[in-house]
Amino acid sequence: MGTKVTRRGFISGSSALALTAAAATKGTDADAYPGFATEFVPHSKSFMDQYYDGIMDIVKGIRDTETGVISRAMQKAYELRKKGGSIVSGRRDSPYGISPKRP
Repeated sequence: MGTKVTRRGFISGSSALALTAAAATKGTDADAYPGFATEFVPHSKSFMDQYYDGIMDIVKGIRDTETGVISRAMQKAYELRKKGGSIVSGRRDSPYGISPKRP
């Protein structure tokens, strides 16, 4: 009878055979993706600098566009409260939050 071949023995033998075959072949240059740009130019800024610049652009955009809206809403709420009215937050779970009767 022959020797018994186990899975572990088969895998290790196949791996050794594959490594031997790979080492015996001469490596050649091959395009992994034809047409892919071979001239790679890395970013001039680090990721953190790009992130910081992006966040600052967002914050400046909010400051430039939303400050007036917030100011008008706060002024309206102040005047309403001064006249004895009540102020309801815009929370979605508030039953009057979307009522047209509330400011």
